[in-house]
Amino acid sequence: MMRRTFLYIGILFTSALLLHCPSTPTKVDDGYIIVTEKGVDRDDAELNAKKKILEIGLGALIEGESKSTDGQLDYREIYESVEGYVTHFTIIKEKDLGDAGYQMKAKGRVNRKALKNALEERLKTIGKPRFMVLIKEDFFGTLREPGDSITEKELVVKFPDFEFMDRNQFQKIIAREGGEIIGAYDDPTAQEKALKVAAEQGVDFLLVGRTKVIQGAEVMNSGMFSIQSTVEYKIIDVGTARIIAANNSSGAYPHINKEQGAQKSIQKGIDSSANSIVSQVMKKWKAGRTIRLVIEGITYDEYLEKEMDQIIRKIKGVNSVNERNTRGPLVLEVQAMFDGTRLYKRLIQAKKDMNGINFTSKEVKGGQVHIQITQK
Repeated sequence: MMRRTFLYIGILFTSALLLHCPSTPTKVDDGYIIVTEKGVDRDDAELNAKKKILEIGLGALIEGESKSTDGQLDYREIYESVEGYVTHFTIIKEKDLGDAGYQMKAKGRVNRKALKNALEERLKTIGKPRFMVLIKEDFFGTLREPGDSITEKELVVKFPDFEFMDRNQFQKIIAREGGEIIGAYDDPTAQEKALKVAAEQGVDFLLVGRTKVIQGAEVMNSGMFSIQSTVEYKIIDVGTARIIAANNSSGAYPHINKEQGAQKSIQKGIDSSANSIVSQVMKKWKAGRTIRLVIEGITYDEYLEKEMDQIIRKIKGVNSVNERNTRGPLVLEVQAMFDGTRLYKRLIQAKKDMNGINFTSKEVKGGQVHIQITQK
């Protein structure tokens, strides 16, 4: 099973939260980390020292296992019980600086097991990336019914850490759209429509592709034939409409039975690039979900004057905000460690800081939030 190291994300601390002037930390051979930290008083300096030890320990864990520190994690969620993560804490030297605060040199170890467990809990907040799959499968010259292709079934089996749209839900979409969106791999119009449908369904990624299965020559008069498959697909971030991963591979398998031979050859085609695909998807996913935030009833200048941009960026769990459209309805891409429903709830909580702005919801889904400004 794929390691969930994508969940080991870095902690960013602001100077307002960590009042300190640390010296260069030193790691000791026996596993201790030595730091010098400053606080407003003795207790604050001790807490900041433990936080710094934990930060350094987490950085080492990330470097050793995932080589990535993208993303952001609210420090309170990790430091709610800092004693459980920092052990053998010892004060080496301390000094009361009067009005300048309190300085402390200390050492401690990081409880890696407890830290890993805490970080794994973040998976429950983020959840698995949700996919809608549209595959056009040519099976020995006959097109398979949408939702019933071998390729779709094999993708579900191969990527257990991804969540795929329910089959019944998918069939309803196909019945409504008339199958037009199935050709989204190489048809820009169909792809645009498919992305719209995917956004409506609250999925995170759209996988569009095509597979062609043919029968080759008989293998040395054995009664078995070489069943050959070409599997092409691309994965599109629904929130940004950008391609984040792609596959173009082939496989062949000798078999007396066409159906079974096709299944094996498609498996080989998918297997050849599976690790790379997972890596690319999780690199994007670990930084948070991309939520499309549409704001109506306010100009871009008013949006800036009311400091809405800064308020949204400061919402806990929001990693980044990109402005996609500043004329007409404002369109923002918000990368966050939660979905659209929670983003809307946190926007409501932040109303008090919006300088008199009020709003109502027009649409709230996993990947999209649409609000109407009613007072400014």
